[in-house]
Amino acid sequence: MIATALTDLDPDLTSPPLLGDVIAHITARPASLRAVTLTHDNDADYDARVREVLDALSPLGPSGMYGTMFSEPTSEHIEVGRPAVFDISGVNENDHVLMAAVQSLCWNLGSATVSAEAYPAADEGRQRKTYLLVMDELWRILRASADMVHFIDAITRLNRGRMMARVMVTHTMNDLKLAEPHLTATARGFVERSAMVFLGGLAEGEMGNLREVFGLSRAEVSQLSDWIAEAPVDPGGKAGLRPGAGNFLLKTGKEAGVPLHVQLTDTEIDNTNTNRDWDMVQ
Repeated sequence: MIATALTDLDPDLTSPPLLGDVIAHITARPASLRAVTLTHDNDADYDARVREVLDALSPLGPSGMYGTMFSEPTSEHIEVGRPAVFDISGVNENDHVLMAAVQSLCWNLGSATVSAEAYPAADEGRQRKTYLLVMDELWRILRASADMVHFIDAITRLNRGRMMARVMVTHTMNDLKLAEPHLTATARGFVERSAMVFLGGLAEGEMGNLREVFGLSRAEVSQLSDWIAEAPVDPGGKAGLRPGAGNFLLKTGKEAGVPLHVQLTDTEIDNTNTNRDWDMVQ
């Protein structure tokens, strides 16, 4: 139904319709949608068939709770072959559903852009570009809805065929422990299909299935646990860095891990300082 509505409104793919346009088109009961829904001249049947679609679209439209966030033209576009990053710091982080919607929209847009790039590459007889999708703050989208694990699972399974590698970032393996065992198994499958992991400090209870998938040794588990030791506090009450700050263990398969230390530049230290507000406290 939505696909037909989009084709009706923009048959030449030159002027993408907005969400409000799609909602209005469906509500107008056009002949094309009557044919798709097999309701023909029966208005009551048509309205019953499209109610769930409208219920799903309307909250995201201009009259919904998020206003124009999802229903206005974008001011920026991804340029094929150039790095792109979505800054979603302006989104209310306490609204988990909204945050998940924005994250999934960004990841979907990136994946769709890469998929579309395959067609001009084939027409021009050139090699397709390869891409890297960074999926940061994975825990947010998983916490918003159990169904989102299936969305992420689909992305991780399909991106290889799109010549797209991925990096999934979260705080602890417990973020993949969901409400139902089968959902947890699906989430932990992300780890099983990963060629490598970079592990920062982790408590033993936060290892999840890392031991089985990457064959963590007793020494490696102990090392990761040591890295989460408390930060020292100076006489003035200001905390320093944790002993394991910047330390990571690179694991590829079940081979012995390679420990490494990340040394930030002065610019990076300033940009990644999450204690800035605390430093201003008198």
